[in-house]
Amino acid sequence: MKKKKNKKEEKIENKVSVINRSNILLVDIQVFLTFVVVILFIIGMFNKKFIYSVEIALFFALLCMAYNNYKIYKRKFATVLYLIFSVIILVFFILRLLGVL
Repeated sequence: MKKKKNKKEEKIENKVSVINRSNILLVDIQVFLTFVVVILFIIGMFNKKFIYSVEIALFFALLCMAYNNYKIYKRKFATVLYLIFSVIILVFFILRLLGVL
C-alpha cells in the first residue's frame, strides 16, 4: 500500500528534477568552468592580457549556471539573475574588444 505524500514532500519533488546523466554532465561542466574562471582570474591579476579569457570563461560559466538553475533546480529568479550578469559581461567584453573601455 502506497503512502500518501504530504504537500511539503510534493513541493520538494517538484522543485528538483530527476538526476540523470545529462544533469550530472551539466553540473560537471559548471564546476570545471568555475575552476577555469578562478585560475584565469589569478593569472589575470598578474598579466592583464588574460582579462579577455577571464571574461569569456565567466560568460560561459554564468550561462551554464543559468541553464542548470532553470532545468535542474527550477529556480527562476536565479536563472534571470545569471542571464543578466552574463549579458553584462558579454557587453563589457565586446566594448573592451572594440577599444571603448
